[in-house]
Amino acid sequence: MSALPLSGRHTPVRGRPLGRQRVLRLRVGHVVLPLIWFLTHELSRGVSSERLFAALLSAGVWYLSIRSTLLRQSRAAPSWSLMVVRSLEGAIVASVVILAGESVLGSGDPVGVELGAIAAMWMITGLWQAAVAGHHTLGEPLRVAVVGSDAMVRTIEREHVAPGAHPFVLVGWIDDGTPVDADAPHARRLGSVVEIEAIAAGGGIDLLVVGMRVGRPSLYARLLELGHVEFSVIEYAPFFERTFGRVPLDELTAPWFLHTLHLNRRDEWGLTRRAFDVAVALLGLLLVSPVLLAAAIAIRLGGGPGPVLFRQVRTGEGGREFTMVKFRTMRVDAPSIAGVWTETDDPRITRAGRLLRATHLDELPQLLNILRGEMTFVGPRPEAADVRWLADEIPFYKPRHFARPGITGWAQVCSGYASSLDETRRKLSYDLYYLRHRSPALDLAIVLRTAAMLVGSFVRRRPA
Repeated sequence: MSALPLSGRHTPVRGRPLGRQRVLRLRVGHVVLPLIWFLTHELSRGVSSERLFAALLSAGVWYLSIRSTLLRQSRAAPSWSLMVVRSLEGAIVASVVILAGESVLGSGDPVGVELGAIAAMWMITGLWQAAVAGHHTLGEPLRVAVVGSDAMVRTIEREHVAPGAHPFVLVGWIDDGTPVDADAPHARRLGSVVEIEAIAAGGGIDLLVVGMRVGRPSLYARLLELGHVEFSVIEYAPFFERTFGRVPLDELTAPWFLHTLHLNRRDEWGLTRRAFDVAVALLGLLLVSPVLLAAAIAIRLGGGPGPVLFRQVRTGEGGREFTMVKFRTMRVDAPSIAGVWTETDDPRITRAGRLLRATHLDELPQLLNILRGEMTFVGPRPEAADVRWLADEIPFYKPRHFARPGITGWAQVCSGYASSLDETRRKLSYDLYYLRHRSPALDLAIVLRTAAMLVGSFVRRRPA
């Protein structure tokens, strides 16, 4: 396919692709390293044809498992947290197959020994992936053209590519006929919709994003006549969702919720999640009890008069209200400030509260809410019950209550706290993405990213 004749305007890559040579080096390493490791593991306990065969079988199974999870281009994971999740998925699959093969071959090795070897291989895999690939993704960046308004193109240019999304180059946009603002996009204008055949024939496009609001049926009819052209076509909303990790609120309709989101409302692993929540919350309260005591003392000494815990009525799953507990971080004798959001430099925040907020330790008492079944570890953050007016200001705000609220969530690791109506609207788009795609793998990735953020907070607060 010939490339589009680009002008001098810069077309940066959104995301960081891995070069072909490094992709080859990465895959060769994922073949050689397990081969060396499993040969060493098996032959160190005796040289025999059975052990040699077991080593080759284990190395082959390991590579195929990693190839179908971590190294699968459509599921590439440039995010370190997703890399851990994908490699863990591959390790679990490989463990089942390898242990089954060992039982058939009758090696007689203890299961713990085999699991230890597999765990070590998982760590080797992660180190090799991090060393060679880093935060890059597999494959060449997609060359993307957009059919839509200039405002839509500017939105795509401003957005940050989500963790794990495939990188792309915005080679240009095709005008859908709507009035063009003075603030033109950086991407090159390739032409108008009436020129779609000539633009497509010019080549250089891997993916055509259709975002025009009027005349879509006729456009698709014309695209169907271009079956010989080698590019894919996708609607703007799903492209935005899979590339930026949030849903475009302006493009959502009621049928979208009824057809798509409602199907994912039932949590198929709800009982497992609840058992996990209770076990981890009990263990967490036991492990962090010294931290809880230290935080309570800090609030007494540097938080002014008032209770140690702050209680507030929040909206939970299904719109039901509950009382959420946190460590108090604000003065109780300070005059109230208009508005519902707390600013970063809010004068009501105490000295101890500033440290607790920066390190997120003020959230630890919510382990009690988890034990009571009012919250879970991962989910949309519960909003205060007195901000129900947000449902009137922001379309599709109520569906975020389909899921049980969490201590952390996709919105928290991607956008942080909201301090305005626009930021709340943006957080909602991440929450709706999570509701649609929630899974144990996504939850684990969110937990890992949250842990990294907490560690980073402590490192930044540590005096030089």
